[in-house]
Amino acid sequence: MSSFLLALLLIVPSPLAPAGAAAIEPASLRAELAAAAPGGSTLRIEQATGKILATLGGQPSSAFLSVVAAHPGRVSWQRGAAVRPMIMIRGGMGITNVTAPACSAGLAMQAANGSRYIVTAGHCVAPGVGNLWYLSGNLIGPGIYHSFPGNDYGALLVAYNSPVTTFPTLIAYGSSGTRVLQTNNPVIGQYLCKSGNVTGVTCGTVVALDVTVTFHTGEVVNGLIETTACASGGDSGGPLFRDPGDRRLIAMGVLSGGNALPCGNPSVRSYYNPLTEIMAAYGLSLIK
Repeated sequence: MSSFLLALLLIVPSPLAPAGAAAIEPASLRAELAAAAPGGSTLRIEQATGKILATLGGQPSSAFLSVVAAHPGRVSWQRGAAVRPMIMIRGGMGITNVTAPACSAGLAMQAANGSRYIVTAGHCVAPGVGNLWYLSGNLIGPGIYHSFPGNDYGALLVAYNSPVTTFPTLIAYGSSGTRVLQTNNPVIGQYLCKSGNVTGVTCGTVVALDVTVTFHTGEVVNGLIETTACASGGDSGGPLFRDPGDRRLIAMGVLSGGNALPCGNPSVRSYYNPLTEIMAAYGLSLIK
């Protein structure tokens, strides 16, 4: 071969690399991985190297692994706890269950072992003890305690994997939560308010204590607080409270039932289980 031909061969460029082989920007690679990652995953770019560090909230899909394989050395991943959206539960919010009518949350409380609970009406929990409860589609946990009839109170255990966060607040002013700082028993003539998912915040006076009610379905419940605050179906379990004037609320009870007359009717009556009784029965206290 002549030296001229050899020189020509030496200067012929090598074939171009396939279009997909060029390294993509870290942000683009992260977006591609995020689209294939299981729910609850986190992905970040290591600033020093541009490498993608991923913590997966579940088993990696074949699509995710394919992206990793297509970019060797650029992705490091591991399994971890899934990240979930957090939603605050407040007294008076609506809670749902597959076997029971919609009810209202009473108040978030805690046991001595640190477990957290949502107290509500017993007739809400009774139809399906152990069934799961939800807040706006987000898991709260199972209803594990109920006392009905005789009493009318129960409690939901906030599951370890629930996205619901608990704090002793209830809806008293608009949609924001106001903190409950203590619990107490009411006295006759006291002006109190109730928060419920259907009628919202309504107020009235305490008419009587230690009242026995026979519900239209035949169940008898004892030891109730009678007030003139308006309530309706779906409000059951909602909190009864007092505002001393500084928005540092005092919780008094949870709604059992009422005569369901229109709000504003002078004959309106609603009935509540004393909260102190519920706390004593289940060994609960306010969350600090």
